[in-house]
Amino acid sequence: MERWRDGEMERWRDGEMERWRDGITQIILSVYGIYVYLTILTYLYGNAINEMDILNYNIFGISLWEILHILFFYKLCYITQANTPTIHIIIFVIGISWYISEPYILNNINKTAYICSNCAYISVLRPKLSDLLYNGIGQIIFIIQKSHRKIHLYLIWQPRKSYGK
Repeated sequence: MERWRDGEMERWRDGEMERWRDGITQIILSVYGIYVYLTILTYLYGNAINEMDILNYNIFGISLWEILHILFFYKLCYITQANTPTIHIIIFVIGISWYISEPYILNNINKTAYICSNCAYISVLRPKLSDLLYNGIGQIIFIIQKSHRKIHLYLIWQPRKSYGK
């Protein structure tokens, strides 16, 4: 194993800690932002929250809520630099935990919202089983992007072979 130069390990560790801190802050702010967004929609539109939610309509066969699931789980993979199956399983379990707890957390916002039959979600306050699929797609995109980057970098930069003089 190579020896670290003076201060190099501390700079690496500081960079990693900064990436984690920034990533976790972004995730907390995102979840809080979604909660505030849904609360404001309920305040403005009452029981018509599902019909008035612009994220709840399909664009090219996918809703913006589903795109947010993909982006959120991609971001989780990026923060953790998910490079082992164990980390991916933990991230997937986080998705399952959110799927189970979401109705209880969001139930306080609006308990009597009208059902929207022509929307992506019948109720944005109730998760769909397909949310887990979109969470997995976020993880798969991270895996493909990470492996493609390695292949791409290898094709561009190949170590020079040094021959004895």
